[in-house]
Parts: sequence; C-alpha cells; structure tokens
Amino acid sequence: FFFSSRRRHTRFLPVSWARRCVQETGNESAKEIEKLKESLHAAESNKQKLGEQNKMLDSQKLKLIKEVEERYSLKIRQLEGQIEDEKDLAVKEIKEAQYKSEIELNQLRTLFTEEKERLEKQVFEMKDKYEKKISALTEEYEVRIKEDQNNYEEEIQCLQDEIKELEVHYSSVVQNLSL
Repeated sequence: FFFSSRRRHTRFLPVSWARRCVQETGNESAKEIEKLKESLHAAESNKQKLGEQNKMLDSQKLKLIKEVEERYSLKIRQLEGQIEDEKDLAVKEIKEAQYKSEIELNQLRTLFTEEKERLEKQVFEMKDKYEKKISALTEEYEVRIKEDQNNYEEEIQCLQDEIKELEVHYSSVVQNLSL
C-alpha cells in the first residue's frame, strides 16, 4: 500500500481492524525485534561466558596435561632409576659370583695340586720302597746263589777229590792185580 499523509476515511470497521493489525504487527515486530535483540544479546553474553569457560577449561586441561606429564616423567625417571639400580645390583651380584667362583676354582686348583703332589710323593715313596725291596731281594738271592755256588763248587771239589782218590785207589788196585 501507498500511504499518504492525509488521513483516509477509515472509520469503517474492516479498515480499522487492518490498521490495528498493521500497528500491532509493527508493535509486535518491534517487540519481537526487541526480544530477538535481547535474545541475541543474551546469546552473545552466553557465548562470551562459554568462550571464557572454554578458555578456562582449556587452560585447566593444559594444566592437568602438564601435571600428568610431570607425574609420568617423574615416574619414568623413578622407574629408570630403579632399573639402573637393579642393573647395578645384578652386575654387582654377577661380579661377586665370578669372584666366588674364581676363589673356588683357585681352591680346587690348589687342592688338585696338593693332591697331585701328595700322590706323586706317595708313588715315589712306594717306588723307592719297592726298589729297595727288590734290591734287598736281589742281594739276598745273589748271596744265596753265591752260597749255593760255593756249596756246589765245594761239593764238586769234594767229588773231584773223591774221584781222584778213587782213581788212585783203583789204579793201585789194578796194578796190584796185574802184578
């Protein structure tokens, strides 16, 4: 519609109603616009509050992340320290075991050497003892053999003497008989 400044004859009811509708609509639109502005202002205010809350939550999140990272890095350092301590302890125990085994090995070597020397000495003493026994037996048998040889030689000599005597006797008997 084109409105003019001059007032028309709008005293009739339908025209008045239309005018009121337009006025009410304008008033309602203005109210609605006002409500929308208030709503927009409230939404922007809410958006700003939520943004601030979001920033605050982000900072809290970052702070928590840093705290968790610090806790975990501390825990990692503690565990690494424990691992190092365990490694050092294991190395120490290995060295102690090696030292003990070396000592035991040296003791065994010493024992073996002593036992070997003892057995060698015992073998040498037994060898010496048996060599002395053999030497004594050899001398004894040589003495016996010499005695037996002397006895046999004396006996042979006696027998030869006896044979000579018998020869002389028989020769004299044969001569006597031949005569």
